[in-house]
Amino acid sequence: MDTLQKERSAIERAKEEHQDLIDVLELLENLVEISRDDSIINSIPGDPPDGSSDLALRLSDGFPLADEKTVTLSIENAHARFDRVVEVLTVRNPEAGSRIVEVFQDPRQFTSLLNTALPGESGLIDPEDDSEPLILLAAYETLRPAFDFLWNIARTEHADALSNWSESFCPVCGARPNLSFIEQDENRQLLFCSRCPAHWSFPRITCPFCGETDHQKLRYFQVEEDETHRVYVCDTCSHYIKTVLGESDRHVYARLQDLLTLPLDAVARREGYTRDTLDLLGILLLDLSESEST
Repeated sequence: MDTLQKERSAIERAKEEHQDLIDVLELLENLVEISRDDSIINSIPGDPPDGSSDLALRLSDGFPLADEKTVTLSIENAHARFDRVVEVLTVRNPEAGSRIVEVFQDPRQFTSLLNTALPGESGLIDPEDDSEPLILLAAYETLRPAFDFLWNIARTEHADALSNWSESFCPVCGARPNLSFIEQDENRQLLFCSRCPAHWSFPRITCPFCGETDHQKLRYFQVEEDETHRVYVCDTCSHYIKTVLGESDRHVYARLQDLLTLPLDAVARREGYTRDTLDLLGILLLDLSESEST
């Protein structure tokens, strides 16, 4: 079973078990259905004639793979994908979708958006614009095939360089993690990127946001009767990360896990902890759930 089929099956099971999240799960399902479109990619640089690898060198030097030099995009195809993504995200508010599409009709404006979003920046958008999370999410989802492609290259062709990655940010797109997985049988932790499918090893007793290693300042809590999920918190920087516990052969679908554990975000926030790197889809859904409860 390939990754796409695993994701489809996982979402279908989740829809059966979490009827209260059916709307958001269907939204994720629709994003998944359009995610395997690599027509936006014009080129990824190959290895130089001397046998070295530009991508492997970036990993070895501590630089994520995605930037304007490593990914050449087809702006026309990316624009068409962006419009499809916006349509999916604004299915309940088509007027907002139409406004976003209209704003980025200008190829120069759209190219600037993608070039800004590729390394995870957001300076192009007015911070007071209420639609900023939606625009950035649409840009990231538009770029997702490029992130997927780079991730596949990294783990198949540059596995050694990837295994030595020791940073707290993603080796593919540079984003911070929004989920971790503790392999209990191997006593190992993996961090999962908040923007792309990448994951990488990281020391267990270390805060991925500030680097704190004092175990007295690193704690966790979990919901009663749920032995699979925890929230690890750091009292030094007041950040948290949700964590899945399991065996090393377990497949973790991070985006789905992030949605299914949204109540843990609410608990952590009530306790005064934050997660600036909360997945943008999660931010939108968390805001939605809070507005519906008031």
